[in-house]
Amino acid sequence: MSPDLTPAQMLLNCRDGRPGQLLADRSLTVSGAPAREYVHEEDGWVLATRAIYAGDTLYQLIVVGRGGVQTAPATRRFFESFSLAPRQAR
Repeated sequence: MSPDLTPAQMLLNCRDGRPGQLLADRSLTVSGAPAREYVHEEDGWVLATRAIYAGDTLYQLIVVGRGGVQTAPATRRFFESFSLAPRQAR
């Protein structure tokens, strides 16, 4: 990952690097870190992704299924279950 990219640009690059048609996109924060949630459709499959950029680490949660998977209760619970733990001093 390029150190010259801002967190916002890194998240946009992750979104734009995915094949298929972009169906939805929104920015948010997760545990205070910048994040994006986006949905792509490719070959009849829907990919719902939540990407979080914290410090120097990119986290991606991805659920793949048929249409509607992005709003399924299990997908929403999975995405909402993720939080960042405080970083330990090295």
